[in-house]
Amino acid sequence: MLRLSVLRKLVETVRPDGTSGIADSAAAAWEIPPGRALHVRTSAAHVFSIPENSAYLRLTPLEVPSLAGVDAIAEAGAALAGRAAPVARPRTGRDGLVTVVDSPVGPLSACLIDAARGPSYEVDELSPEQLRHWGRAIAEMHEAGIGISRTELPRWTDLITRAAAGQPGQTRLALSAADISDQLGELLGPQDILGHGDPQPDNLAWTASGPLFFDLDDASSSWAIADLSMAIRDVQPLDQLDHPATSTAQGMLLLRGYREVRALEAAAERAVPTLQRGQALMTYGRLQASLDASEADEPKWVAALRQKLQSIASRLHNALAIVPPEP
Repeated sequence: MLRLSVLRKLVETVRPDGTSGIADSAAAAWEIPPGRALHVRTSAAHVFSIPENSAYLRLTPLEVPSLAGVDAIAEAGAALAGRAAPVARPRTGRDGLVTVVDSPVGPLSACLIDAARGPSYEVDELSPEQLRHWGRAIAEMHEAGIGISRTELPRWTDLITRAAAGQPGQTRLALSAADISDQLGELLGPQDILGHGDPQPDNLAWTASGPLFFDLDDASSSWAIADLSMAIRDVQPLDQLDHPATSTAQGMLLLRGYREVRALEAAAERAVPTLQRGQALMTYGRLQASLDASEADEPKWVAALRQKLQSIASRLHNALAIVPPEP
């Protein structure tokens, strides 16, 4: 989630018809005429659909993450798509995979990505066969990532540290980012795959050939079980950290599908509660960072969003303050 002050300023640049001068400037790097990009949403990125080009334009302030991070994520996506992984392909434009445009909140990085043609579903809407197919698609993505350079990508544990840095200092949590990282290192060993980071249902579309993933913003050197844990996380309350989501009926089907394509040691599942705690700490830190000071003229929709995010952060903090059982 962007800082709320940044999110507000970006949304306020969108015209009533959904077009945007910022989006037009970015789309020009792919020779797309003005007025074609239509606003879809603004959350972790400022996103526009370009129906005539079957593409999505994603704009992100350079500070979230750095330009090097954006480049590395785009290159990883292109490499995966080039190996026929179920990942939406970023397109090359005038400046390569990434271009930079000015905006009222500072420079924005922009990527143009193939549209994933198909519906998205909630976890509880998926049939047993779809759950297995989802697991197989994650395995295919991991298999395609073997040999793709990860040197410019962070480690999964670095993402926790980055998100949590400086955020929970005013309060006491049961485990720090360092504690969680140490436990995961002992349980899982090196972070040895190219992970998507957030392969949840809202980051995939069900195309005619099966699930297709997009939004690789959290791509990292990771573990297979980290992607699987995050994928299925919404099957239980967000503040339920110590019951592994992978042991639910949906989780077991997801893992079964994964194992139809790629090996996954049963021992890895012991790490899921710790992974869930790390994922919660990452989310908590990011929410805290997004909740910058409210403004006197804050619109009602921003105030409502602030209240919602504060509630989620509070629930996560309370869950993270509980000492977990021994892994």
